[in-house]
Amino acid sequence: MRENQTLDAHVVAAESHAGLPPTDAGYHWNDLRPEAQHAELIKVVEQARDLIGRYEAAIARFRIGDGDDIAPEWFGPYDETRADFAEDALDLVSSLATAA
Repeated sequence: MRENQTLDAHVVAAESHAGLPPTDAGYHWNDLRPEAQHAELIKVVEQARDLIGRYEAAIARFRIGDGDDIAPEWFGPYDETRADFAEDALDLVSSLATAA
């Protein structure tokens, strides 16, 4: 709430408990421990690195030599490849914004 400057959630101390609920709890919960939030951030960063690696590997064949320029005959497939990765990239940006 402090980061987003909104009052869309509140924590009731009497209903807050240390640790994680049982796996069969049957309700939604948020882990507010700093170490859990840090672990989530690290997970999202690792997913982003993986996505970037897969994207770079996918577009490497469109490049001219070792440069960053794209051969004109590959503009269409290059744009399609970028579009294929766009939704995953947007999901990661959203996850990163939430985790940070």
